[in-house]
Amino acid sequence: MDSTGLWLVKAAGLGLFLFSVTHLSSLLLLINKFKFSKHTKNSSVITKLIEWYRRTKKVELFNRQLVDALGMISTALKAGVGIQQAFEQVAQEMAWPISVEFKTVVDDVKLGVPFIRAIEAMAQRGGSKELSITVAAISIAQEAGGNLSDVLARLAVTMRERYKLQSKIAALTAQGRLSGYVISALPILILSGMWVLDPVLMRPMYTTVYGILVLILILLMTGLGLFLIQKVVEIDI
Repeated sequence: MDSTGLWLVKAAGLGLFLFSVTHLSSLLLLINKFKFSKHTKNSSVITKLIEWYRRTKKVELFNRQLVDALGMISTALKAGVGIQQAFEQVAQEMAWPISVEFKTVVDDVKLGVPFIRAIEAMAQRGGSKELSITVAAISIAQEAGGNLSDVLARLAVTMRERYKLQSKIAALTAQGRLSGYVISALPILILSGMWVLDPVLMRPMYTTVYGILVLILILLMTGLGLFLIQKVVEIDI
């Protein structure tokens, strides 16, 4: 292999190595959060991870849409429309995924399923904390009485302010997260630079047992440092 080809191989290997290190903590968190169910034992891990990622994004989008849906339901209730008709209005006028879930509730009620049981089933399917709170508020208001439109309106305002606060926190902690990525990449960049400048000096790092152990230790410590930095700047509200 000529010098140009060797340089390209080294550059590709360096890019792949940097990518794996800087995303190590995210991969570890993803594996820890992922749950392997019995009926998907034969599925590939990549398929499961993609499925988990898509479900997470769906829940995030659903939660954003839920704020507008609660405002729509509250307005409909104040206008004298029933709660079931308000759900049907949301299913007709809003986009995926919330329209599909609300349409399922409407269809279940038409088939004879009690309304409370239908929305509880929706909360179990959705996996959304905000939806569970909403379902609990509706259930309590239906059983104990009260002004449901005001309850849903206040709940929508609370959720909207919470999302605004999350956006502000993300903006304020962006520098900390970026610093974590940069600091984590520095050891790898230094090693890579030494490898390019003096390959003979760095050859024992990947040809001997002790060198490979040192590389593994560097990888683990870099990933652990990035993970700890991300936990420091992460604020749950």
